[in-house]
Amino acid sequence: FELESLEDQEDEEEEEVEEEVEEEEEELEAEENLEVVTLEEENEEEEDEEVSTLEDEEDEEEEDLDEEEEVESVALESEDEEYFDDEVEEEEDEEEEDFDDEEEVDSVALESEDEEYFDDEVEEEEDEE
Repeated sequence: FELESLEDQEDEEEEEVEEEVEEEEEELEAEENLEVVTLEEENEEEEDEEVSTLEDEEDEEEEDLDEEEEVESVALESEDEEYFDDEVEEEEDEEEEDFDDEEEVDSVALESEDEEYFDDEVEEEEDEE
């Protein structure tokens, strides 16, 4: 009877040890699963941060490009305006030169007419004398 009792006790102790081992294995497995989940979450957060950072950098680059394009556009408009202003100024200068030339021609013609008139007057006076 004692032998059976000892065997039963040993069996119970073995079962308790096996249960403890199983519990420890389950705890370890749960901890490992928790660590894996935690690492996965951390990785996802890091990836999200990296994606967000990349998106922010892309947005900044896009804004910089837009600003550069706007500056270039304004510069081109300014160049166009300068060119147009230069063209208008050239045309105005040419018109002024043409007008001056016409005035000079008119002035020379008037002088010539005055001289002819004066010559005619002098000739008439001479003829009268």
